[in-house]
Amino acid sequence: MELYIIRHAESENNARPQEERTDDPTLSPLGYRQAEYLVNRIRHLRPTRIFVSPFLRTLETIAPYIRETGQSVEAWIDLHEQGGVQAGAGNADYEGRPGMKRSEIEGGFPGVRLGDEFDEAGWWKCRPWEDYESAQVRAERVTRRIHDEFGHTGERVVLISHGAFMRFLVGVILGTPGMGHDRIDWFANTSVTRFLITPNYTHLALMNCTRHLPEAWITGTDSRPFHTGEYVEEDGDRPRCAWTLKDPLLAAYHDDEYGFPLDRDDDFLERLVLEINQAGLSWLTVLKKRKAFRDAFDGFDVDRVAAYGDRERERLLGDAGIIRNRLKIDAAIHNARVFQEIRRSHGSFKAWLDVQPCDSLDEWVAVFKKTFRFMGPEIVGEFLMSTGYLPIRHDPECFLAREGHRVG
Repeated sequence: MELYIIRHAESENNARPQEERTDDPTLSPLGYRQAEYLVNRIRHLRPTRIFVSPFLRTLETIAPYIRETGQSVEAWIDLHEQGGVQAGAGNADYEGRPGMKRSEIEGGFPGVRLGDEFDEAGWWKCRPWEDYESAQVRAERVTRRIHDEFGHTGERVVLISHGAFMRFLVGVILGTPGMGHDRIDWFANTSVTRFLITPNYTHLALMNCTRHLPEAWITGTDSRPFHTGEYVEEDGDRPRCAWTLKDPLLAAYHDDEYGFPLDRDDDFLERLVLEINQAGLSWLTVLKKRKAFRDAFDGFDVDRVAAYGDRERERLLGDAGIIRNRLKIDAAIHNARVFQEIRRSHGSFKAWLDVQPCDSLDEWVAVFKKTFRFMGPEIVGEFLMSTGYLPIRHDPECFLAREGHRVG
């Protein structure tokens, strides 16, 4: 099986000092944006089961994914944050609170399935603060269930949990001595940690990965270890296309993004801008600059990029982190404005793509040249292959080809 453990997006408590924190906070404004960016990251994992802690911040983290995909998830109380639902400024002052009621979760998050243990008394039921030893026992219980229920399967299981409890849980999964909170560092908000688990072995394949976020949006930990490309380790047992062997960044893009559908206009704009900037360069060069591009282009927010004027153009031309080509920068701004027009006429860029009567690359190139700037056969072809609209060219021995990830 593949196990993915994801920390919730930034909550209001994460953004506040200890004395201002509440027992069950909502996400912060940045947290909501992180959760939106997490949607495609989870989609690319192709999960078969998703479990979520019943805290409000974890439910809000998975809510955009439920809305956009229609996939239901399961609430699992044992994934809650260490300590439980508590009011107060410190361990000595904590007072247990009920937690969300069954009706509150059902009303606010209809895509979340609840077991019989959820009722109108709240899922925490005002129990006292959970100590570290109890959290360790709970982490062991979660790990046993994962191994017993899924360890012998090919399922892809996602857990949406919390920073402190994840330290216990990852420590137990890795079999570290002592308690995880003593030996595992903090996890960033919406970071992804991946394990490959069989009845006979456990392999840590990815740790605390935040490559789906603009660098300025990384919260919950020191962001310096998570710059694009660092500490991105994937399963070496999988045969991949030959072009991925040069760098782990290429392998990660191949496994999680290449050929997987997109939905959000911002994500389509990002991919189109990156493909334009790849012209005359290598894709690896572009991926290494991806974080810088996201920061420079405001996370590829269509409306923000479309509003760029001369001041923003000059700022981008002076940004050494991106590819400073005036024609490519002008094309990005112009194409964002076209995205706005398409949104007004079709509702979304995806809806526009889906109604184009194109059966060949030549037909697609003609449409894109008529609609956008800086278009050519290579840019259009790679863009449409990367988003699943043209046949994907996986090597025959590639694991994705064997799994049927091959259009046409």
